Amino acid sequence: MPPSATAHSGKPFPLLQLRRITTSNSYIPEIDGLRFVAILAVVLFHVPIQIALRSAGQVASNPFWKKIPGHWTWDILSVASWTWIFVSDAASLHLLLPIITLRAYLAAFKGPIFHAFFRHTWISIAGGMCYSIYLTHNLAISAVDLLLRRLSWLAHRPPWQHAVLAYVLVVPAVAFLSLLLYILVERPCMDKSWPEKLLHRLRPASHAG
Repeated sequence: MPPSATAHSGKPFPLLQLRRITTSNSYIPEIDGLRFVAILAVVLFHVPIQIALRSAGQVASNPFWKKIPGHWTWDILSVASWTWIFVSDAASLHLLLPIITLRAYLAAFKGPIFHAFFRHTWISIAGGMCYSIYLTHNLAISAVDLLLRRLSWLAHRPPWQHAVLAYVLVVPAVAFLSLLLYILVERPCMDKSWPEKLLHRLRPASHAG
């Protein structure tokens, strides 16, 4: 521990007690520092995406917008928009991101191809349970990583085989855990009256006991 991390008494500053608890003594603060940068990037990317998503919902519900006929040119604009979103490294990325994303989103309503894609049952269901996927994906990835570390024969395999096996295991693991959380917790809680319904179910059980 560097000298700046300890008080004059030799004890660590109280702030250091908040460090993440690890299962071993191999704590690497740089790794958590990189995690902070990753979370910061997610937040900076998430805010403009949410702005565009809310704007798309408002536009799509506008009576004037509903009168505009669909056309395949919206699909072309959407492909160009999604390409720019994932490929561009321009300095103006975050400034233009809400506008470009909004244009990509609007094709989900007016572009024949993207309209059919985003309305597909499995795609719309997966989008509806995106928060459950977000909450469980790291748990599933960690579990798969722990499993792969225990497979001694995999250590002698090429890295690409390790990556393929990881994807093969992670995808169904994430799907299972997120679907379970979605069915048991997220979807029932979408009902505004879920607290009352939960109490109603618990009351007969308590009286019976």
